[in-house]
Amino acid sequence: MNEIAEDEKFLVLYPKQSTEANSKACWNWFSPYHQDRDEAEPALIVSMVNDVKENCHIDESKVFVVGLSAGGAMSVI
Repeated sequence: MNEIAEDEKFLVLYPKQSTEANSKACWNWFSPYHQDRDEAEPALIVSMVNDVKENCHIDESKVFVVGLSAGGAMSVI
């Protein structure tokens, strides 16, 4: 992703889960508490995206979300 981002001139954010929140460092998408976009881990990820948007002057219409495994599950939320 980094190579493509550099070639195509876009930013990539890699939110990382702590092992304190999940021993396998995975997002807790399976927990109902973390399945609402305005709560818990989804809200944390959104705040990271918002920080990047504000600090780097990113156009809201050009923000896309993808993920693999637990990150893929979180991207749907």
